[in-house]
Amino acid sequence: MRLGKNIGPKNRLARLVAAIILFALAYYYYDAANPLVWLAAILGIIFLAEAASSFCVLHGIRGTKDMR
Repeated sequence: MRLGKNIGPKNRLARLVAAIILFALAYYYYDAANPLVWLAAILGIIFLAEAASSFCVLHGIRGTKDMR
């Protein structure tokens, strides 16, 4: 099964900006023992991957598209 694009350019940009903000927060507040830093970094990676691939996992599960 081939996974197609399910998010548009505005959503890709929003995810990219969110990823940059999350990475900046994780870097600024870095403490290896703080789970919120790790959560921010992991979410940043997920958002960056979604922006790069134009595919949102949650939209894929629901079978929806948001091509704005």
